[in-house]
Amino acid sequence: MNGKPHEYLVVCNLDGSGAKEVAAFTDFGNAENLYWFRPSGGACWSPDGKTLVQLVDTFATQEDKRTHNRKFELVFIPANGGKLRRVSLTDMKFTWINAIDWR
Repeated sequence: MNGKPHEYLVVCNLDGSGAKEVAAFTDFGNAENLYWFRPSGGACWSPDGKTLVQLVDTFATQEDKRTHNRKFELVFIPANGGKLRRVSLTDMKFTWINAIDWR
């Protein structure tokens, strides 16, 4: 796919049953006209089990990817597959996040 990752976020029961895709990162990036919208590391569950949060790195263009002009976002993903909510770490002047505290 033109060098783009094609990654999904899938949730399931502890026994592996009931697998359900809740986010397709490439599809979302394409809809937002982003060249690159890729998860970085594993997703983290909220304490109530209703939301996942994923650190995502993005590139607006292929040139941004080549020059490493990346941005980082936290993407909040409802486990029921609802609308994603994005928070830009770059806009907040953060370049990375080490841990998530749900308090």
